[in-house]
Amino acid sequence: MDVNNWITNPHIKQALHLLAQHNVSDKEQLLYVYENLINQEFDKIIQTFLAKVSEAKENIMKNAREMYTLANINLEDFKVGLGSLYDIDSLIELIQSHDSGQRCSSTVNRELCTLFEEINSKKDQEKNLEDIAKNIISFAKYYLEIDPRPFDDLQEKLSLEKFDTCPFRIWSWHPEVKSNSISLSNFNTIAEKTQQSMRYSTAVVGTTALSRGIHRWEVEIATRDIEHNWICFGVIETRLVKEVTDFPYCEAVGIDTYARLHNMDNEGLLANYDFKTFLCELNMENGTFTISYGGTVVARQRKSLKGKIVVPFADLGEPGNIVRLHVLSPV
Repeated sequence: MDVNNWITNPHIKQALHLLAQHNVSDKEQLLYVYENLINQEFDKIIQTFLAKVSEAKENIMKNAREMYTLANINLEDFKVGLGSLYDIDSLIELIQSHDSGQRCSSTVNRELCTLFEEINSKKDQEKNLEDIAKNIISFAKYYLEIDPRPFDDLQEKLSLEKFDTCPFRIWSWHPEVKSNSISLSNFNTIAEKTQQSMRYSTAVVGTTALSRGIHRWEVEIATRDIEHNWICFGVIETRLVKEVTDFPYCEAVGIDTYARLHNMDNEGLLANYDFKTFLCELNMENGTFTISYGGTVVARQRKSLKGKIVVPFADLGEPGNIVRLHVLSPV
């Protein structure tokens, strides 16, 4: 049996629908449902952090690989060339013998002087190895010493200090940008047209303009009666919102309860829109906006919204009409 057929009070219908939708039978389950939603949002944040860290790491290694390819270094030639000029092992042995006193000091000094004279005589030949040595210094410094700047930049971008004290900003209906004939309640999530107005089309918009990211919210419809059941909802470009009385819903992207599409394509219209909860999904990364019911998309935007700035809206039409907002993705 459809509860809508025998319950007429819109608030009772709304409460029953919410409890049934989230399978809530007691108060503790409400907290459990909310905790699951928060866990989902934190998981998204963690994945975003991990993606940013991986991207930064890959960029650093990409630069390292490019430098490695361009580096003109032949360590083997350098060692062979150096060995052909100097008997490094003999020099080290002589210095160690001098320091330890194992051999006669004067003898060691004479041998050292002879060796240094030989070294000095080969200064011109050293020039052939100088360029390789400079490349080795540059190459080794790059790979053996960490430049802290990329990591400092990444830490700055991902700093938790940049988060608000309440990082999840749940938007709601805007208490200032609405028709005077509309009243808000329940922390501005319920909009109800409470009185007649000069113009039939009277709207309220969301508190946050959306230009990037992925956003999801539910719109629950409850109308006064079968003869006064026109409501329109969706998103609209902020530049088009000149007034909220005589609202330009025809220029918006949305649907109304008369089954009319406004700048959207039909994906499966319903016979009845009253007393239903619709899921709105806005992806500003690819410019898509869809409205779904019962897990099935019923309407999709006609033109891409990418690069636009839009705001959610609800146009309530008749007194007694109600739209309840449930934000699923905090801004």
